[in-house]
Amino acid sequence: MTTALRYYFRSALLIDDDLERPTQAGEPVGSGDELDSEPQVVDPPTEADEIPVRGHNAAAVTEAFLQKDIVCGVVTPPGGGTEDQAKRIAQLARSTDILILDWFIPHDETTTLAALKLIKEQSNDRLVAIAILSEQNRLEIVSQIGNELELDNFEDRYLRHGQLLIMVYSKPTVDKLEPPDPQRVDKYEDLPRHILTDLDEAYVGLMPQFAFAGMNAIRDAMPEVLATFGNHLDNGGILHRAMLPSQDDAGHQYCEVLLSEFADALDRASVAGEWKSSTVRDKLDLKDQTNDGQVEKLRNSLFAMDRERFQSMEPEECLREALVNGMPESDSTSALKTAMGRLVNSLPEFASSNRALASLMCSMPIRREVPQLDLGMIVQNQEKEYLLCVQPRCDSVRIEDRRAFPLVPLNVATEFSLNDGLDVMFNDELEGYVAARFVKHPFRLHNPTFNSTNAKIVIAERREDAWWFTDTEGRDYRAVARLRSDFAANALHAIAGYLTRIGLDASEWLRLGGVPSPVAASEAAED
Repeated sequence: MTTALRYYFRSALLIDDDLERPTQAGEPVGSGDELDSEPQVVDPPTEADEIPVRGHNAAAVTEAFLQKDIVCGVVTPPGGGTEDQAKRIAQLARSTDILILDWFIPHDETTTLAALKLIKEQSNDRLVAIAILSEQNRLEIVSQIGNELELDNFEDRYLRHGQLLIMVYSKPTVDKLEPPDPQRVDKYEDLPRHILTDLDEAYVGLMPQFAFAGMNAIRDAMPEVLATFGNHLDNGGILHRAMLPSQDDAGHQYCEVLLSEFADALDRASVAGEWKSSTVRDKLDLKDQTNDGQVEKLRNSLFAMDRERFQSMEPEECLREALVNGMPESDSTSALKTAMGRLVNSLPEFASSNRALASLMCSMPIRREVPQLDLGMIVQNQEKEYLLCVQPRCDSVRIEDRRAFPLVPLNVATEFSLNDGLDVMFNDELEGYVAARFVKHPFRLHNPTFNSTNAKIVIAERREDAWWFTDTEGRDYRAVARLRSDFAANALHAIAGYLTRIGLDASEWLRLGGVPSPVAASEAAED
């Protein structure tokens, strides 16, 4: 299991009514108590008692998790009816990294399914890993959960929805199958190993590993961050806020300082090292992802640029070398662009990942409960035109009645290449990934006016499956995504630069380059 993933999952909770009872008189049931109840004391069992042979030893399970550096609690299901039990289990899912549920609580799957539905509704709020233990047919349970929760992404090992991961295992009491079922737990002490192995497979990849390493670094840095942001700063923070033209800006400024502390934590933990060459080489899988003809062309380009480095390599080895250690240096910009174009064309299966990463680096989905119209918000008007709000945040608050908001049109590129000079890419949940350029002409700006709310800001209204802003003329604008702050600022800079340009009466021959192009020169030589 990867180190970063192992350190992220640090707590587990097992909810099961099939716990092994104690064997000594007066011994509390302890970790097997019902939730919210007092410890029970039991009498020693007699021969007439039915001693559960299926019960697992709570101490053995918790010790097995501790061996993996995971603290595990073991409890019996909460009391009450199905709805109350499901709500309580869903609450517990928010308090642990791994939740382990018996499929039958207490006598059928009704409560477990109800709890899973509630957890699914909350799955966008946090990462939730759930393991289901059952004596029933495991594959039938996977199918039943997938259908009941209306999940499209499920297989025989686990189900996924957003950041919700559900793994299903057979209990040791289930008869062994031929061939053996890899998801059968031979003994309860093996449960942690099964869960961690499946988590490792579910989150395999460089980016998940990188993200887990980053989250661990920030969590481990919290003592230092809290020491930095102590209450000794309260008075200074209050005074600074009072002196600002807009008091709401203080919180945003402090967030920037906090982000810089997190960035420092990532740097000190060497999280960037997750992308070192050796790691990339180990994870790189080119099987069934290359265009052989383009790979051959790429090799020719690389060989021409750096003969010593690439002369002894086969075409695919050249491709791998370029991906792991980067493109060779070149004095020729056109040669480098040609090589990069061939690198991209060699990997057609990378296209969707390229778009996803470009979108991630430029923008973010709308995560606020109610989107606010301010700098960086991308909307789509009734004419299906994408517009970027460039109203500074300080001018997007304290709106007494109504205010005009400048919206920059985005010129969408339906087809594009490396030479097109695109500005941004974002993900429209209704239309897919959109690549665009800023329209810099001031006369193309839209300036609709919007009414403010009691909070003196402009917010969207939820209608059907989207958020909508409505201007004073009754025109609707669908909230699509939000550009990251530096990209939004870049749009402002581009418009400002266009406004300050100076018109010159200059030689057109000089403006167009002053010398024949390589193509024209070669044609002239042929003549």
